[in-house]
Amino acid sequence: MTEAAALLGELSELAGATLGPRLGRGPSSDSWRLQRGAQALVLRMDRPLVKALGLSRANEVRCQQRAAQQQLAPQLVFADPERGILVSHYVPEPTIHAEARRAPAYLRKVGRLLAAVHAIKAADLPTMDLPAILNRYATCAGTPVADRRARSLSDQARDLYRDAPWYLCHHDPHLLNVRAARCLIDWEYAALGDPLFDLAALLAQESLTDEARAALFEGWGQPIDGPRLAEFSVLYQGVAELWEAAISAVS
Repeated sequence: MTEAAALLGELSELAGATLGPRLGRGPSSDSWRLQRGAQALVLRMDRPLVKALGLSRANEVRCQQRAAQQQLAPQLVFADPERGILVSHYVPEPTIHAEARRAPAYLRKVGRLLAAVHAIKAADLPTMDLPAILNRYATCAGTPVADRRARSLSDQARDLYRDAPWYLCHHDPHLLNVRAARCLIDWEYAALGDPLFDLAALLAQESLTDEARAALFEGWGQPIDGPRLAEFSVLYQGVAELWEAAISAVS
């Protein structure tokens, strides 16, 4: 019996649920589809890498719960941050073609979605501590190059966030984490931060035309500080590269 199947028999909150297909096997967690009557759920179970990367599942739960109150994230069914267990309502992947997801009309909706997330009242939620995250990644990578890179990126982050507006941010809003432009999944990096980081992260992970970028900004609805967005783009790329180095070293 798999650990996921055994869990179904253990948790009263999942009584009557049956284990479906594996949905994903990532570096930090595994996930399965569950079915409970007509209700589709998703079970995520952590792998040891979560602790090495310093991910806070308790913070994730708080952020996802707050977003779910506005129907901008899947509703939570069960969470045990200490054991690394999370069960949410299942939101299927978009059925539209990948190119349609990069069309201006869709990106305009994505911009509105991000603006709605950033507008959530969340002053009591945890803030993004990028220097601490970068230090953890460098420790995992275990090289002098990674250590120097983390120090440099941390200095850049401190400068950028010194006068930053603090709003709830997803911090990984690539288009596969956007579901029908109505909600976001995978809130493990969510925290209070600068909304421009969300825009920078999306733009770095997706190949968009100038028209699609303009539509995203139009949907977001706020003036864009171009130079500051460019700085966040450089910062995001550095964070992503250091994350890759950490994953490669400890996987």
